[in-house]
Amino acid sequence: MTNEKGEILARVEESRGFQEIYDYRGGQKYQHRLDRRREQASFDYSSRSHLFQKVYYANGLTAKDELALRTAFHSLNNSHETQAYLTKAALFVGFWPLAYKVSQKVRPASVFVMAVGYYYAYKNLIVPFGTQRLQDNLNNVAKPFAEKYGVTIA
Repeated sequence: MTNEKGEILARVEESRGFQEIYDYRGGQKYQHRLDRRREQASFDYSSRSHLFQKVYYANGLTAKDELALRTAFHSLNNSHETQAYLTKAALFVGFWPLAYKVSQKVRPASVFVMAVGYYYAYKNLIVPFGTQRLQDNLNNVAKPFAEKYGVTIA
């Protein structure tokens, strides 16, 4: 399929990944409504917080632009996963000396409380921070494409 300029359109809704997320039972494909489901996915996202997703599911996305967005996603996702792995390793290694020092000064129950607080800080501070950084980087990649596909940045 091409647009009026003769550019090949990206059929994001026909990809296996899209169907596994948005049509896991296969009903939309059977009823030939995958394009409508792609539009719904686009409308579900806010351009202020999820510009990348909004542009990726926009009407008229060309195959060339989809490839550029997908390549940027894979690059940023790989760096995000590497950073997350290194953060986990650093926190794991750093926990033991901290636990040893704390255990010399307080009772075992307090060490347990410290360990729970350490885990809570990881899950509720560090992981969301990394995820937000990934989304911000993805949104920065999508900004040049937003105007082209009529996605307004709120």
